[in-house]
Amino acid sequence: MEDLKATLEKLLTDAEDCAVIGKLATDEKKRELFNRLATDLRSMARDVEAAMIALRRAGPDSGSKKPPPG
Repeated sequence: MEDLKATLEKLLTDAEDCAVIGKLATDEKKRELFNRLATDLRSMARDVEAAMIALRRAGPDSGSKKPPPG
């Protein structure tokens, strides 16, 4: 779960960085590119957050990396 938290933080930070770059960009194509990147990164962050919620709901053993029996 810790790796998902770190991934979530990284995605949100990168999205914010892209949004700032998009606002500062003087070239329209670059502005569009960085705004699109920010949107995509936020979407990925929502997906990671949903995965974290699903893991929490599934229970404490659902995220363990135990080998299958047999």
